[in-house]
Order: sequence, then structure tokens, then C-alpha cells
Amino acid sequence: MTERFKLLHTPGESYFVTGLLMWTGGFLEAYTYLLKGGVFANAQTGNLALLGLALAEQNWMQAIDCLIPVMAYIVGIWLTLHMPRRLQKGLRWETLFMLVEILVLFAVGCLPASVPFGVSTVAVSFLCAMQYNTFTKAHGIPMATTFCTNNLRQAVIHFYKAKHHEKGAARKAWFFVRHLLWFVAGALIGGILCGIMAERAVWVNAAVLIPAAGIMVYADVRKSARLERKNIQ
Repeated sequence: MTERFKLLHTPGESYFVTGLLMWTGGFLEAYTYLLKGGVFANAQTGNLALLGLALAEQNWMQAIDCLIPVMAYIVGIWLTLHMPRRLQKGLRWETLFMLVEILVLFAVGCLPASVPFGVSTVAVSFLCAMQYNTFTKAHGIPMATTFCTNNLRQAVIHFYKAKHHEKGAARKAWFFVRHLLWFVAGALIGGILCGIMAERAVWVNAAVLIPAAGIMVYADVRKSARLERKNIQ
């Protein structure tokens, strides 16, 4: 890694896009916690711990309830590895996923409150798995866009390095802090909107992602047009 940020290779690595994805991560954590049974569906550490406890207590139904979002997460990761191989022309996988995420979030908001919590949490787990393994960098720097643990770790590490006068460390530290603030802002706004709009609050999250999706679609269309002109020449 050079001292300066690497040049962007895709719009999905831009600060604007990754910031909105971090915002989405925070929003969805608030959404599932406040409205869907008090769970955090963005990562699976808690579900795996609860699975172990359920097995220890021989509570088979609870074990199944914990296992379902884990399986959805596994399928989501698998798809992020498989789908890019299937897309040779047109929209890149990152762009296609962004469009799918918007549609799924809109569909989740259409579900009535009477639908079991597991339906929504599985959908969120599925989306977060794909988002986590699709958008893995910002400006060439590895990072997660659905949870904060490693981003917080990286911020502390780079602040420490900056204290010891390592060139570029302070800039990288603030880079991670800004993304953490996006996450917190998403959780804050999500918490407020859940109290006002209930299940429909997730529609706001879907709407927030539309500008990012537009940027990525535009970039893919321009790239396809350039390649087509090049092939004609």
C-alpha cells in the first residue's frame, strides 16, 4: 500500500458509495433490533453463539431459528463468488447487486407487521452477506460496510501509527472514523424513522441507495460504450 490512497478502479470504491453502504449497515441494525425481535442481522457472531447455547440446552427449535439466518448468510456469500463469473458484459456484479438490494429492501418494507420476524431478518442477513463480500474496499483500502469492529480496530491502529509519525497514518485513521460516523448516522436516523414509519422506514434506506446505484449504472454504461467503440475501430 502506498502512502497515498490508491486510484479508484470502480465507482463502488468511492467514498460516496461506501459511505451510503455504511449508512445502510447502521440503518438495518437499528431496523432489525427495534422492529424484528431485538436482533442484529448484519453479522452472524451472535447467531452462532446463540446456536451453541441452544444446542447445549437441547432447544432444537431455537437452534433452527438461529441456523436459518446463518444459512442465508452463507448463500449470500456464495452468490457473490458465483455471480461475477456469470456476468461477462453489461452491468458489473457490484452494480447489479446494488439494484437488487434496493428492490429487496423495498419488498421488506411491504411486509405487514404480522409476518414472522424471521422473514425480514433472513432477508437482511442475505443482503448484508452479499454487501459485505461485494464491497470490500474504499479507495483501495480493505474495509467492511455492514459492521464496525474491524473498521474501529483500523482507526485505532492508524491513530497509534500517526502518533509515532508514520506518514499517511492520520489520513487513513480519519478515513475509518468517517465511515464509522456514517454507520452511526444510519443507526440514528433508522431509530428515529422506525418510531415514525414502523416497517415502512426501510423504504427510506432503499431510496438513499438510489443515487449510488445511478452512479454505478452510469459508469457501467459508459464503460460498455467505450469498449464497443474500441471494438468497432
